[in-house]
Amino acid sequence: EDLLLVAADQPFRFPATFTFVVRAFTVLDGLGKCLDKKFDISEISRPYARALLLEGTPQIIKAQQGLVQATTAQARALINLFKAPDGVSRLDTTVARLESGDLKLRVRALEAERALNRVSMMQAATVQGIIAATAANIGTVLWVGAQRTAATAAFSIAGLLAFAALFAILKVKKLAKKEAALTGAA
Repeated sequence: EDLLLVAADQPFRFPATFTFVVRAFTVLDGLGKCLDKKFDISEISRPYARALLLEGTPQIIKAQQGLVQATTAQARALINLFKAPDGVSRLDTTVARLESGDLKLRVRALEAERALNRVSMMQAATVQGIIAATAANIGTVLWVGAQRTAATAAFSIAGLLAFAALFAILKVKKLAKKEAALTGAA
């Protein structure tokens, strides 16, 4: 009744978008109730309406956060005012040490390190293979010379080193495959 009294004294109009939104909700409510008697649009819209209603209070929270951020930035600026000369001094000292050669700068090249590792492993496999072949030749000479025990020992060493060389070569192949997958050349 109070609303009707106010409306009688001072006419007011709803904005057009408001009336369209209200009309859309009433149509949705009507369709929902036709399909399901238990349909209640207020239950569905409650979480969204709550978020919209509570959106007004974050203005104060946003203002408080802005004040805290501004104060923090001012504090950092004040601290940097006193710390910056020290930082510049340290930077100047570091550059001077680099220029004089007292400080060495090391840059890692991962591709070069991987290639060096692969070459090192292949070299070890090659050395093992050469020693295995040498032991096999010594074993053959000893076998022909009728020194069976020494020949058997040489052949055993040759076999062990041959397996080690084969294992190292397989390891190099696996490493090369892994590198190809990392570089995208697989």
